[in-house]
Amino acid sequence: MTAALRRAVMQHPRLDLASDVLASHHLQGTVKRFQVFAVSFDESDNVVQYRIESATHIRLVQRDAEAPALEQEISAWAEYLVSPSGSVRENVAARTAAIHRLAEQFADKCAALIEVALL
Repeated sequence: MTAALRRAVMQHPRLDLASDVLASHHLQGTVKRFQVFAVSFDESDNVVQYRIESATHIRLVQRDAEAPALEQEISAWAEYLVSPSGSVRENVAARTAAIHRLAEQFADKCAALIEVALL
């Protein structure tokens, strides 16, 4: 999960990355909650859909500033369907894709908050 969040932030088109020496701000984050739970069942009470939720606390700190420019918790979620055939490979692929969608949602929210904080 952490790797997916980091990659989504690094690849986000509205966020520019710089080395520690050149960066005017540093983004810090901690995943506070990560949950996976069933949201839909078939007539035999087998799970057919899962939901993944995360809550990540972020801090945007300006170089040489005492207080953060931004400090907030961001929630994100995604859902995925269980393979009707019961294929473990398909279920892992669906879960991985959901984590990537969740990470992209997080990065979009993070970028929007950073843009507002830096206005």
